Amino acid sequence: MNLEAIDAIPKRQRLILVVIVFVAVIGLFFFYPYRANSKQIEGLTKKIEELDRQIIVNKSLAEKKDELLAKNAELQEKLLEVQRKFPTSSEVTDLLKQVSVLGQQSGLDFRLWKPRNKVKNSSNLYYEIPVEMELIGGYHEVAIFFDRISKLSRIVNITDLSMSKAGSEKGIVTKCVAKTFSALEEGNSQLAQNNQ
Repeated sequence: MNLEAIDAIPKRQRLILVVIVFVAVIGLFFFYPYRANSKQIEGLTKKIEELDRQIIVNKSLAEKKDELLAKNAELQEKLLEVQRKFPTSSEVTDLLKQVSVLGQQSGLDFRLWKPRNKVKNSSNLYYEIPVEMELIGGYHEVAIFFDRISKLSRIVNITDLSMSKAGSEKGIVTKCVAKTFSALEEGNSQLAQNNQ
């Protein structure tokens, strides 16, 4: 086709032909490259939005980093403070003897003193060392005994407490478990921390 042949076409038909060609080009673009890539564009847009959200979260955490590090240091110090109150394995026997002596000094008679096996706590940070006790004495003597235990420098918890009438004997029978704790040996403690 030459230019004279195009000039011979009436203006209105040329305009319609240009519009048809324009619509055909746009239609081909939409149905082939754009449509094929629109899902990929949508997926990438969602990824960008997710990354933007993660950036906002990470920025807020980064802003709180010093605060979180200070809180962590504070909690580590509290953990060390609590662990200092745990008797070492060698001190446990002396501590349990001290509990027995406190009971006798409080005016209680021991019917039962039965140490159980030590058990590693589920946190893997310490051992629990329970001792079953059965005591006979007055209510006030028991209260004095428990008060003295609470003032020990090492942690001793009284659990599974029950009290009943002593029958023919004077006073009440108190059954309980005195539970103390022992820090894991340094090697076991490090191993437990590494496993977490």
